[in-house]
Amino acid sequence: MEVKAFAGIDVGKAAHMCCIVDAVGNVLAGSFPFANDAEGFSKLLAELRKAGRPILVGMEATGHYGEALKRFLAANGVPYAEYNPAGVLSFAKSRGTHHKKTDRADAAAIAAFASSSPPSATTTSYHPNGLKCLVRRRRSLVVRRAACWNRVVKSLDVVFPEFVGFLGKGDASAGRKALKSAWVLRLLRKCPSARKAASMPESVEKSLYRPSRGSMNALRAAELREVAKRSVGVPSKAESSVLKSVIREIRFLDSEIAATEEAIEAEMAESGDPMLGIRGVGPRLAAAIAAEVGDFSRFDDPDKLVSYAGLFPYHRQSGSMDYTGHMAKRSSPFLRYAVMQAAMMVCLHEPRFAEIYQRKLKEGKAPLVARSHVAKRLLRIVWALETKGLAFDPSKI
Repeated sequence: MEVKAFAGIDVGKAAHMCCIVDAVGNVLAGSFPFANDAEGFSKLLAELRKAGRPILVGMEATGHYGEALKRFLAANGVPYAEYNPAGVLSFAKSRGTHHKKTDRADAAAIAAFASSSPPSATTTSYHPNGLKCLVRRRRSLVVRRAACWNRVVKSLDVVFPEFVGFLGKGDASAGRKALKSAWVLRLLRKCPSARKAASMPESVEKSLYRPSRGSMNALRAAELREVAKRSVGVPSKAESSVLKSVIREIRFLDSEIAATEEAIEAEMAESGDPMLGIRGVGPRLAAAIAAEVGDFSRFDDPDKLVSYAGLFPYHRQSGSMDYTGHMAKRSSPFLRYAVMQAAMMVCLHEPRFAEIYQRKLKEGKAPLVARSHVAKRLLRIVWALETKGLAFDPSKI
């Protein structure tokens, strides 16, 4: 369908502004406001239909403010496209209209931008948007939990600095790993300081035997009491209280992360995403990639998707100077992280990917660089699966 009119919408929180132009930029409907509610959306639809020709609605990517509007447009069969605000601003500068920054001017600029270089309309699918919500939520919860674990260690450094070493039997790294065990958290809730641990009740000791699977027994409990008695820890009630509070927060975050992961897995199972056919790419990694990319068909070829993920070396050439540096690392860091993690996992589960990785190592590439080559190959394969409706075939890697 050839688009013959373009509507530019400047998205706002309570109200939006719209301007409609034809294919050569002539104004069909000057900038007009409409509310972010059912009545306002009906007003917009009436104006769009009044244009009486195939129309594309363009808007800047503005986070969650435009979600309700996009759903309304899709439900009424109106194609829309989202633009990078930086692209619209550059276009306005090239026309000399960037000095005027109002909602009406912005709507007109977006409409003009759409008419000058109309992209493909966005696919009417909210699966990626729902996934992005869940994936970003999980990430924020994981970051919060990591901060809580750091606070646990900080509190222990004050009230019982020898405890982590005791858990790891002298190995601090092993001790920090053991610290996250459920039975250790139970112990710290009951004995949140060296003084409490020195007088640990026998009932608490015995309650830890089975959950610890042998890590805590009568001999180790006696050793813990002795270590606690000689501890240089500060008997701070405030730090002990904070330690118990943070442990409760960690338990809450664990349950929230588990619930979010369950929702992600349900979304992916319902979608039947072809990425799940790649061994090593589980529901969470597949969800992270799908959520960050969104509509795969907006990329004409896989190299553009690789570029979008920032998986290419920085290259600068001028005269006799020719410099190739580190990975560009542009676009979404969440997408790049997910693809790099997926690359590591597929090397463990798919021999053909492992061969690529080993070949790059033999060429003298660093392990991370070799993995980035696997990530680029994987992303190209994912693009083909998503855009062509293919099933994964390891023999075609």
